[in-house]
Amino acid sequence: MVPFLTQLLSSFARGRHPAPARRRRRALRTSHPCERLESRLALAADAAALFTLLPTESVYLDASQWGPAPVVIETAQVVGSGEDGFVVTAVASGVVEKWDAAEQVWRDVSTQPTTSNPRELLRLLRERTLSQGDLLRWTPASGNTTTGYERAFTVRGWEDSVVPPAPAPTAPAAVANLTVSSTVPCELTANWQVPATPAVTASTATINDGRTTSVYLTPTTSVAFPDLAAKTTYTFSVWATNASGAGPVTKVGFQSPPAQPGTLDAGFGDSGVASFQNVHLLATQSALDDQGRSLVIGESGDDQGRIVRFTATGEFDPTFGGPMGSSFTGLRTTALTTHEGGVIFSAISDGQEFVILRTSSSGALDPSFNGNGVWVSEDVSEAVAATGQTMVVAATGGTMVVDSQGRITMFINFEHNARSVTLVQRILADGTLDSTFNASVLDPPDFDLVIRDATVLQDDSVAFTGQTIPTTTGQTGFASGRVLSDGTLDPQWGLLNKYDVTQPNINFDGQVIAVQPDGKYLVAGQATNSETGEITAFIARYLANGQIDLPFGAPPDDPQIGLGAFGIDLGENPKVFAIALQANGKIVIAGGTTLASGDVGFTQRVTDGGLLDHTFGTDSAFPGAVFTSSGVNVGVHVRDDGRLVVAGSSTQDDAINVMQYNAC
Repeated sequence: MVPFLTQLLSSFARGRHPAPARRRRRALRTSHPCERLESRLALAADAAALFTLLPTESVYLDASQWGPAPVVIETAQVVGSGEDGFVVTAVASGVVEKWDAAEQVWRDVSTQPTTSNPRELLRLLRERTLSQGDLLRWTPASGNTTTGYERAFTVRGWEDSVVPPAPAPTAPAAVANLTVSSTVPCELTANWQVPATPAVTASTATINDGRTTSVYLTPTTSVAFPDLAAKTTYTFSVWATNASGAGPVTKVGFQSPPAQPGTLDAGFGDSGVASFQNVHLLATQSALDDQGRSLVIGESGDDQGRIVRFTATGEFDPTFGGPMGSSFTGLRTTALTTHEGGVIFSAISDGQEFVILRTSSSGALDPSFNGNGVWVSEDVSEAVAATGQTMVVAATGGTMVVDSQGRITMFINFEHNARSVTLVQRILADGTLDSTFNASVLDPPDFDLVIRDATVLQDDSVAFTGQTIPTTTGQTGFASGRVLSDGTLDPQWGLLNKYDVTQPNINFDGQVIAVQPDGKYLVAGQATNSETGEITAFIARYLANGQIDLPFGAPPDDPQIGLGAFGIDLGENPKVFAIALQANGKIVIAGGTTLASGDVGFTQRVTDGGLLDHTFGTDSAFPGAVFTSSGVNVGVHVRDDGRLVVAGSSTQDDAINVMQYNAC
């Protein structure tokens, strides 16, 4: 609805006729045409200003608490007894319906209207208005796998000038012993007791930070409120409901603890930073193992490099490779992951071979892997021959990932007939070629391909991204695709070439990819304006079928204006090198950029809806971002408790650094 019906409602509340709707434009987006209300048509609004519109509220539900979907809700659960009516303004997941008692049917009150006729919108507004005593039904989206509370829909209510009636005598009494406590970082938990009589069927708990209100519906007597800002006073309101309506509201205020998300964790390393100094190395790759230890690869300009490990508390770990870590020569690394206490990493050798190395937990090469801990594709010709082709090539780059069975899927970039193509190959956990894998060369006819990053999904398929370069002329884009566990390309995804046809002067480069639990996937990278040279970081989200996720990047009360991607102002020359997903759905990217102070590393967080997370960090010029001086960040990883581990290097201190940030 909703942008149009809420606009109409707002117009009547202010005692004037509706004005034409306007859409906002965002960087790196295609603007959609917008329906406009015809202001020439007069609408009767004689009693227009007899009520006051209330702010939009988000309603959260945990479907598992209510039994099989759909979930039937009484209006008193949503707004209590103090509001005279409301409309559903947006649906984050699924559909909301209203019970029409006269016709004995459920009517959709949440789907976007297709008309711009003011009289028809007014009719829809009346039909979709929910009043005390009405029933709602929420059905989660098909295939929704979200666990715990999720934002189901948003509402906007109003109050008229009449004193509200007293609660029905059979409505519940006020809840008792409402308390709020903090046991988990960035989370507050409210507990209360419901009255014994009259009988209570459910409770509603709301939280307000002075600007926004979130409404949690529950059949229990406790709600945990996550992702809260630090040092903020919240007001908690709780009421009980039954078939007769809502009971009185009980309120309590509570200030959240001072662990500001985006601040360094003083309990890690030296005031939040672990360093390996005076090594003349630039960090290139990082990983976090199952014991919480951080591993970072550093390389010098003369093909010298080493891998260092830090403990979970931020101390340098000499048990991995010795007092200077585990060293190597003649390699340019492309990816790093952990394996049974050790590491697996890929690299390009001086001879342009694609190399896979596996170490033990001590940092030494693991002889159980291919006999000596190393797998080498000689000029990639052997691997290409395994695909049935005869081209002889030299590796120029690539990446690799390790699946649940220890198998390593490789994406090896090389030049063939003056074009960039990619070999996809897999080796087994022992370092031998996997004969069951359908190796192939990705050689699309219309564009060159450079794969930069990949990630393993739960079914051991692999999603990947990179850059696409037109074979003739045109803008560069970014590729995304999925390789099934048998090596074939997922026909649903195919090999997708993404770019914005409405902005032909923008060249895209997909650097990193992450896949959400619901199958949606995110690509982050850089977008360069070919006319001005300006570079902007971007994040785009796609559905599992490869279609753009339009609500991503839109405000919660108007999901229709989202275009699935947005640009992020992060200085003059941002480069994205890492992406991670938190359990709460928030998205974190890391990389390097240039500010007035010089080259810096950045860590940026956005919400699961694709908006800058203003609760993260304290930099007012760059909301949601934190910076490290004189360097670049190459990796970001999420601990089980939500804290972020960011790896990078500092040219000022000549050090490899690992930072740990408070985050939730």
